[in-house]
Amino acid sequence: MGNEKSSLDFLELAIHLGLAFDMEQDSAFWAFKNHAEFEEIQTKIEHLKQPIYNSKAAFSLSEKDMIPEGIAYDPVEQNFYLGSTYKSKVVKVDINGIANDFAKQRQDGLRTVLGMKVDAKRGILWVCSTVNDPPPKNVNREDIGWSGIFKYDLKTGRLIKKYTVQQQGETHLFNDISLTKQGDVFITDSGFSAIYIIPHQKDELELFLKSDAFSYPHGIALFPDEKTLCVANWGIGIFTIDIKTKDFSLIASPDSITTYGIDGLYFYENSLIAVQNGMDWIVLVASF
Repeated sequence: MGNEKSSLDFLELAIHLGLAFDMEQDSAFWAFKNHAEFEEIQTKIEHLKQPIYNSKAAFSLSEKDMIPEGIAYDPVEQNFYLGSTYKSKVVKVDINGIANDFAKQRQDGLRTVLGMKVDAKRGILWVCSTVNDPPPKNVNREDIGWSGIFKYDLKTGRLIKKYTVQQQGETHLFNDISLTKQGDVFITDSGFSAIYIIPHQKDELELFLKSDAFSYPHGIALFPDEKTLCVANWGIGIFTIDIKTKDFSLIASPDSITTYGIDGLYFYENSLIAVQNGMDWIVLVASF
């Protein structure tokens, strides 16, 4: 619109927050090509694209069309579990990196597999499954909006129980899971802006909290004292929820940090670690 100064200020802020743009290919930025600051901005963007990491590959799969999303780890048997969004199955990867199907394609009615958690104490693998639009391979469009939680025996791979929800006029998307030491299961429902619970004593799926304030609730993690939940909302930030009162509030963050696009959440040594898909990085969100 010709507001060069304002546009450049916003662009600088976006770059400062970590957003990298392809200015050469996007015509929206061509108006800046002859601007004195264009080259400097380009240099900053190229710097952002450089990976910063202290990690190494743990393992890789030969099955390239699996599209894994959910991941869980069993500290007892030292196995990883990967959920396939495309093939509607769960793969087990052992300590030597050897992969085998734990639950085969569409086994037990699995659809797109998202968040998973291992309950090592009870020998259980909890699996979120859903049907997005477009649906995964070999899944009918009529199933869009369906979601389920699958409870598997880790040793045998046998399905212990399945908890499903499908309601006309509602879209459900069970996305991620957090477990208490007693075995209570908390689940985010991104499509329904809600959190569900499976109490260990009742062993039934129940609505825990629904709010219009939630925006695509994603990753979920328990504080170490298990009195508070942290729930990532894709376009808003992270809510803390008092489990007893169900009161919730946003975690404050400085203007220099963006909480956009957070998916997985994990507590580690009193720090909250986020998989920030919207920014393509892993970030320490907060320390407690």
